[in-house]
Amino acid sequence: MSYRRISCEPDGPVLVVQVAENGFAKADGADRATNTEIKEDLLHLAESVTGPVLLDMTAVRSIAVDGFGTLIHFEKKMATTGHPWALCVNEDVWQLFRVTRLDQRVKRFPDVPTAIRELVCESQDAPPHQVD
Repeated sequence: MSYRRISCEPDGPVLVVQVAENGFAKADGADRATNTEIKEDLLHLAESVTGPVLLDMTAVRSIAVDGFGTLIHFEKKMATTGHPWALCVNEDVWQLFRVTRLDQRVKRFPDVPTAIRELVCESQDAPPHQVD
């Protein structure tokens, strides 16, 4: 499967999903279509994963309300799969998660290598991801 607004790269059993800097920007005009495509991409991905997922949002500088809605939907879909997931996000964006209390629903790591290491430990028996 080819995604329009995210890129996916397996790293052992962990699927690393990179979200572009403007991936969760304020949704007006053309950005609304971008947010819709990201939501569709992430929800489809959540339905097809075979192991842990890391959303690499280190390039994201802000998140609009629509973006939080997308992440909540993604979290709920991932919960149905039983596969762990986590975020890499900078401290400024993480503060928004704290304010909205989403920090209580998702694990956050400061960098990709640390997140991968922790997710691998959580799911030692997960097979490597297959990217369509």
